[in-house]
Amino acid sequence: MRMAGAIALLVLAVEVLVGLGFLAGWYWVGELRGGLIVGGAVLLLIVLPWLGELTVRFDSAGPAGAFKVSWWGRFSFRETPEASQFCVRVLGIPFRREKSKLTPEAPPETGAAGEPAPAPAEAEVDEAAEAPGPAERTKAANFARRVNVDTIEGVTRMALAGLAAANDLVWGAREITIRLDDMTEHEVADRALRRVFGARAAGPLDLLVMTGDGRRRVRLRYRIGLLRVAMNAVQVFVEGQPLRLKTAMAQAEEKSEDVSHGEDEALIRAIQDARKDE
Repeated sequence: MRMAGAIALLVLAVEVLVGLGFLAGWYWVGELRGGLIVGGAVLLLIVLPWLGELTVRFDSAGPAGAFKVSWWGRFSFRETPEASQFCVRVLGIPFRREKSKLTPEAPPETGAAGEPAPAPAEAEVDEAAEAPGPAERTKAANFARRVNVDTIEGVTRMALAGLAAANDLVWGAREITIRLDDMTEHEVADRALRRVFGARAAGPLDLLVMTGDGRRRVRLRYRIGLLRVAMNAVQVFVEGQPLRLKTAMAQAEEKSEDVSHGEDEALIRAIQDARKDE
């Protein structure tokens, strides 16, 4: 009887916490969507202590990597000269995808007389590589329109919140193991680095600088509790206020478009007035 009463109180407490989170999201973030987001985050915080930890592995030989979320989720990838391999496993159910890198060889370009087309000069290649493309210029212009005096506060708040979360994810981890083999790919320099650094440990960080077959290789292993990850995510969401920043950027872009449109109309009117005077 006492066990049943304790379970009932525990379930009631969980429901109250989720309900309070939903109401806080409804009034603070924005109606139904905000309530669902904050309520779901509260429920996730309650459940996460029983879900284990996050493990990240990376190997530059390939490269290859894997992200393991306790026992119920895993994402892995591997790059080979022939194909790119991806695998997502949720509750033991795998979803695999492989993309081939092998493409049929295109025939060489020929000139008007059937001779191979001349290769572009090195100066032309360098200028083409350094010049930003239209897509890059468009992205830079869009970002400049969104970030102005009105949105600097939101960008700064988001950046500082992300920096604090990243600091906690580093020093609050259970394990960070980094092994660096032949970083410079020069025997003398790599031996000097090994003598200077060798093996170093600071908190959860273990750094190994080694020499091997002369080829550069980086291996990383990272482990942290899922509860800590979720708490940092919620902290970034609360302190950084990404939804508010998104709204401010959209308003700044609309204001910039209105100003630009007004300047164009004023220029057109000035040209028309000049023609009338003539």
